[in-house]
Amino acid sequence: MVNEQIVKDLIDFSGLSKEYILKHFNGKNNFTHSYEYKMRNPKNDLELEWFYITSEKYLFANAFHENWKLIDMVRGNKILDYGGGAGVDTFYLADKGYNMHYFDISIIQREFVKFRKKKHSIKNITVIEPYYKSNFDSINCISETYDGILVRNILEHVPYYVNLVKHLLSKLNSGGVFYEATNFGPTQKDPMHLNEIIPLEIIFKECGLELIFKEGIHKCWKKRE
Repeated sequence: MVNEQIVKDLIDFSGLSKEYILKHFNGKNNFTHSYEYKMRNPKNDLELEWFYITSEKYLFANAFHENWKLIDMVRGNKILDYGGGAGVDTFYLADKGYNMHYFDISIIQREFVKFRKKKHSIKNITVIEPYYKSNFDSINCISETYDGILVRNILEHVPYYVNLVKHLLSKLNSGGVFYEATNFGPTQKDPMHLNEIIPLEIIFKECGLELIFKEGIHKCWKKRE
């Protein structure tokens, strides 16, 4: 089911027609992020990162996402939505009263979140810029600590996911929960998904977290107090 508010916000943000935007919702022909990925055909980590930074189609793919399956399990006051895309989960949790910090390397999606935040006068969302000491950096710019960290279908896109996870876990408060859904391995729908090198379970356990919930790829890890 199409979220009409999201569609209106996309129209106001982009100036594109409703017909064009809904073609992305239907995901036919060249109106998909996987088609854009195949056309760009990134050949190394730098080109892959640039694809995510500049992709237009990912805005629409993520804007039409439903809320994450485990979204109502999120607890704590201050939550980081890392790789938050079009901000679907960020805005849902902000509406619930959480102090939300949003981060994504995508220029277009980040600007869309800023636009929606301003348009709807939402105060409890902080948008983190992916720059650290004037240089692009998707790890060190996460410098504050959090009660909960949400990483939804992100790690399978990141070549340096091991270092990223370790850094994010260092920013999780004791007793905090790391919510993740990770689907390693390329598929026809998502040919850009990377293979798992070091199992996430090993990384989490080495960093002092225990698995408290699992359903398919959806998992919650708690940091020992």
